[in-house]
Amino acid sequence: MKVAVLGLGAMGTALAGRAASHDHEVVGWNRTPREFDVPTAATAVEAVDGAEVVLVVVADGAAVEQLCTGELLGALAPHAVLAVVSTVAPETVTAIAYDHVVDAPVIGAPKAVETGTARYVVGGADGDLDRIEPLLTDLGTSTLRCGPLGAGAVMKIVANLQLVAGVATMAEAVATARGHGIPDEVIAAGFQDFPVVSAASRMRLSAVLDPAHPGWFGAALASKDLRLCLDLARAAGLELGMAPAALALLERLEGDWPDFAAVIESL
Repeated sequence: MKVAVLGLGAMGTALAGRAASHDHEVVGWNRTPREFDVPTAATAVEAVDGAEVVLVVVADGAAVEQLCTGELLGALAPHAVLAVVSTVAPETVTAIAYDHVVDAPVIGAPKAVETGTARYVVGGADGDLDRIEPLLTDLGTSTLRCGPLGAGAVMKIVANLQLVAGVATMAEAVATARGHGIPDEVIAAGFQDFPVVSAASRMRLSAVLDPAHPGWFGAALASKDLRLCLDLARAAGLELGMAPAALALLERLEGDWPDFAAVIESL
């Protein structure tokens, strides 16, 4: 299958590499040119030429809107599937003026994509989802069909609420334990074993404890996703409590840290 990957950040690079390793013909494009392990095109329009599936993997809704213009859409091959992998508001996806759009966000980090353990939450017409299914099967372990176009985006946003709020709560627990003299090695041993710590939070425990807070999902992206969730809640007539609290912690965070696990620094 010929695949175009638009946006070669950490996630886009992982997707492109995984697709290429399964013998898909991959062409990438990135707004900032640099060296990549897959062939790249000078422009996004050139990258999508002849592609059967186009993966849009950019930072936010504004970037999706800037990219998915008439020029790009007009360059797509007949019946090519445009898959928005970026975590964006559902209306960003449904507003794209193209007949074969799906939303296919990733549940998992770039490393999960590289190892084939990522999952995908998708929304769109069944025919379009059927055509992209073979690619997603190569890119991960499972695909959850969530409903019409935009439903995958909703599921991704609410999943990220649980991720970010869970890690923020764990960071508060770590800081409180430290404040009472509990050594990090004891905290690590307990939190790796305690059933009350979620699997997603446990995966970031070492990043919370590490003063460098290594990772790839920065506070700006995490905050963006919490704001998207708050917008979804307001549209449903809900007033959330945990999302604003986690967002407030992230907004107090100073410095440019590699991962939102640095939220502990705000304490």
